[in-house]
Amino acid sequence: AEYMGGMTAKIVAGGICRTSVKFRPNPSLFTFPGLTQSHERYTSSEFPWVKQLKPDNHTFQGIRSEFVALRDSGVTSDYHLKQNEHTLHKGKWDWMTFVSNGIRQPEFEKKCPITTKWLTSVPNFMEQLPFSYAFFSVLHPGTTIQSHYGPCNLRLRCHLPLFVPEESGIEKQEKYGLMCGMRVGGDVFPWREGEPVVFDDSFEHEVWHNGTQEQGSQPRVVLLFDMWHPELEPGEREAIVRMFQDHKVANARNGTREETGKSV
Repeated sequence: AEYMGGMTAKIVAGGICRTSVKFRPNPSLFTFPGLTQSHERYTSSEFPWVKQLKPDNHTFQGIRSEFVALRDSGVTSDYHLKQNEHTLHKGKWDWMTFVSNGIRQPEFEKKCPITTKWLTSVPNFMEQLPFSYAFFSVLHPGTTIQSHYGPCNLRLRCHLPLFVPEESGIEKQEKYGLMCGMRVGGDVFPWREGEPVVFDDSFEHEVWHNGTQEQGSQPRVVLLFDMWHPELEPGEREAIVRMFQDHKVANARNGTREETGKSV
């Protein structure tokens, strides 16, 4: 289909070759060609714009407080697997969602106005695509999310760590030297409260929390959200959104379920 200004987008078939020699982006469902500036993790020292994702202390404390209030109100996780859907995690992984499959959840907006306002002020904040998410991600002790590739290379993913368990020196439970941490490609790191982590989840990545409740380990909580890949032009984003909207309408007519590919 051709859109305003002649902008078009379409899905074409192709083969994918993966090797274990070098870590490279390998989206599992959807690839946009020509995005050459791919990095496992985007650090503030290399990319100054990452610093803009760090909220001021008042806002950060407000986001934390809204999560605590939501949790203590008895709201249950809205992460649910569909019938026969493959799961990547073992243990307990809770979601409290603002954007799901590109769609805002009004109840979250009502209960978490500070979080909503901050997220929607983030440059290139992604919504309207089936690959876009924003939610409080709660990884409980004893939970792992196995290595996998994100579904597309259209986005960068950000974790804003709200609560991070202390590294208690439980050596037998450490992985890559960390009790609780993340690996993106060959980059292994912990979270630090209030310090945004930006990464390209089309690289192979995994997450773990090997602490235990018996030893007093607390859940790891991050505010997870997606942003458009910085190389995509505004016109390209518009064409991609329109393409997926048309695809969704066609699926609804045919009774086909849309594949989104969950990722951490």
